Amino acid sequence: MALTEAQERIRELEREALELRFRAEKAEAIAQERGSALEAERMALRMLTTGPPTAPAEPDPETTSAPVSPPPAPEQTGPEPEPVRQSWWRRTFG
Repeated sequence: MALTEAQERIRELEREALELRFRAEKAEAIAQERGSALEAERMALRMLTTGPPTAPAEPDPETTSAPVSPPPAPEQTGPEPEPVRQSWWRRTFG
């Protein structure tokens, strides 16, 4: 009967060890997540307090496109008419 009690105790201790191992893994995962969040917050704070970087960033070749040339000017058929100029009096009260 002493053997059965010993085996029972061994099983109980094994279950307890598994439970503690599970809790330790869970605590490590939480600590890693919080560490990552803290590092992101530190980086954001550094960016807010130090301002933009002094050297200009290199353009991303995937997002920058080739310069677009303006559309060709329409063909002129004759001299461009001069705008009609009105006096201040006519523009105001005209």
